[in-house]
Amino acid sequence: DLHLSLRRQRQMCIRDRYGRGPHENYIDRKASAFKGIYNFQVEDMKFEYGRPQENGYRTETKQLILSDENGNGIEFNGLPEFSFAVHNNLTDDYDDGEFKKSKRRDKQNKKVMSHLNDIKPKLLLNLNIDLGQMGVGGDNSWGAKPHKKYLLKPKNYSHSFLIKQKKIK
Repeated sequence: DLHLSLRRQRQMCIRDRYGRGPHENYIDRKASAFKGIYNFQVEDMKFEYGRPQENGYRTETKQLILSDENGNGIEFNGLPEFSFAVHNNLTDDYDDGEFKKSKRRDKQNKKVMSHLNDIKPKLLLNLNIDLGQMGVGGDNSWGAKPHKKYLLKPKNYSHSFLIKQKKIK
């Protein structure tokens, strides 16, 4: 995962997006996600898996516009494209890391998130804009690793996109 992470302390919605959708999609899971213009509330971008985990990813995005209720927005334009995930939670909220197979307690004996209903939305916007992620794999009921063509190999990468302020009327 090669990305820029942006956090804002306010609620925003997706005013306009041109990319694959409408549902989540990944480099090896995008055949049914057609390119088009999609508008969503941020809370609708998630996918509720049985165990909390990173989710709601969108690939091959050319443009993304986010704005608050007053029309104050941010526009992202890919040069040529980017992938992203946006949530009202931190990415870490969805992943209990090394504790996945534990009794769901961290090193400070604090309970970690083990069910989706444990994760409450926060008053923030967490946006990750990526060049890409490796594939999710799972060709044999989620046990298989991603195919080699869907891995991110060690090398120098270059990625560009524009960010500009946008006023929505």
